[in-house]
Amino acid sequence: MTKEEYEKARADLARKQLNEQVALARSYAESNNVVKIGDTISDHIGGMIVDRIESPRFINEPQCMYYGIELTKQGEPMKRQSGRAIFQKNITNHKPAI
Repeated sequence: MTKEEYEKARADLARKQLNEQVALARSYAESNNVVKIGDTISDHIGGMIVDRIESPRFINEPQCMYYGIELTKQGEPMKRQSGRAIFQKNITNHKPAI
């Protein structure tokens, strides 16, 4: 085995290990997710209606990230229809969609 072959095998092994860690983190985050698309959630900034759920590559602290339309204090979509994101650990209020 040459040094180049060793370096390539080592890089392949590291890439495979990272992919397995990311898959494990995503699986953990998705298994602990109670929010569904259409639910209303809020954090310390404000509320939103969930349009999309992702589980980014957080290996140390696996969690979902929710994207959607920002709501006013009365619970109605804002006129400007601005989007925002909320991390799973920051959710303070969750109302399931009917």
